[in-house]
Amino acid sequence: MVLFFQSFQQKQSKTERITMKLAFDPFQFNLATQNSIPIHWKNIPWINGFVYLRLALTVGGRHDPVGQEGLAHFLEHLPFNGCAGYPTQTAVEEADRSIFQDTLGANTGFDRTMYHAKVATEKLVRGMDFLHHFLVSPLLDPKETERERGVITQEIWRAFESPQKEKLGRNLQKLKYGNHPFSRQKRVLGWHDSVEKITCSDLQRFHDTYYRSGNMRIILVGDVTQATLADLDKFTGSLPKGKSVEPPPNISSWPKPTVPELLVSVGDYYGVKGESLPKKTVLNIFAGMPRLENPRIPSVARSILRQLLFNRIRSTLGATYSPHVGVSTFSDHSSFHIDLEIAPDTLQAVREIISTSIAELASGDLQHQILFQELKITTRENNLYYDSSADDIADDAMEELIDTGSIKSLREDLENIDDVCYTDVAQFFSTHLQPDQLFWSIMTP
Repeated sequence: MVLFFQSFQQKQSKTERITMKLAFDPFQFNLATQNSIPIHWKNIPWINGFVYLRLALTVGGRHDPVGQEGLAHFLEHLPFNGCAGYPTQTAVEEADRSIFQDTLGANTGFDRTMYHAKVATEKLVRGMDFLHHFLVSPLLDPKETERERGVITQEIWRAFESPQKEKLGRNLQKLKYGNHPFSRQKRVLGWHDSVEKITCSDLQRFHDTYYRSGNMRIILVGDVTQATLADLDKFTGSLPKGKSVEPPPNISSWPKPTVPELLVSVGDYYGVKGESLPKKTVLNIFAGMPRLENPRIPSVARSILRQLLFNRIRSTLGATYSPHVGVSTFSDHSSFHIDLEIAPDTLQAVREIISTSIAELASGDLQHQILFQELKITTRENNLYYDSSADDIADDAMEELIDTGSIKSLREDLENIDDVCYTDVAQFFSTHLQPDQLFWSIMTP
């Protein structure tokens, strides 16, 4: 039976809580809708004469057709090789330098494809005109497509290094994610054989289906006001219409892994033996779960578990340099993961430490309350003194917008942290990180 103890610092209601007045809230965005496209904009008082621009489509690796994993990422590359009005890679690069100061870039995630740039406000109209051609009319030239396929193939090799690693990556995703769409690819790059199958017709079909106004989200950060939005009117009004992608519903419960662990030989993984074998054991632990209403509960839980593991595995046992404990959030779920590289002869001891630490936190063990309170304060202060650049603000805002459908202000985030109590952390561990909910991947000599 799990016992939950009240935190020694009682929760306050939001009406009772006294919060400091924020001189500047980096995530208090304004929202406008232009030609049915949401535009989130934020004026940064100390930025003069330029804007950080983010254009995101709510499609990504999740939407790749079965057997064509990597298609969304492949398509993201191709506008840089030529589009209507700028028919060559050289022409696109020249436009990038003259309009965006060589800052035009893109990246693909499981739930979105994002194009980003920095542009002078006086060039915003010209920049949006270029981006219309760039996004709406990529040439998808067969010769350029084949050349880019070679680039992406090397990108995949850089990620996986060998066929053995790629095969293991595939197996791990299936064991972690079961029937979830994420089981089909470890990264949005796809696999060598899936990228090889993608044709120009496949790319054109994906583009015509998803590169539509209903899937577009825009963020502007910098020297921007309500009047600035007029410079986007032609762009938003001329995007092709089409059916919007419905966001996936939040998963209500995560299925238990069908296999509790996978043991892999380091020698087989790296293709080496004898003295060439790495002198380490690599340990990865994964748990999937629904997205929580208060996203700060997993982050505080992550911090306290990481500190316990650091104290017990590094400081006491001396078995690792530093354990990594992370939380990843997507549009329909979250994942919790623990990653360590340890001395091979300490594997059993490390496993016991991890299991014991999680069990103690799940039981609401009172010995960890002071550590919880200290780390909660640290989490709050780290957010309160947010010191990232305007470029980072734009990225962080778009990531949250795609994952959750909105952008929380800093004040809201601080209130979420204030709301977390020790019983929430205990319930998090007891609900989502029980032994039969964890998948262990162990790579050892």
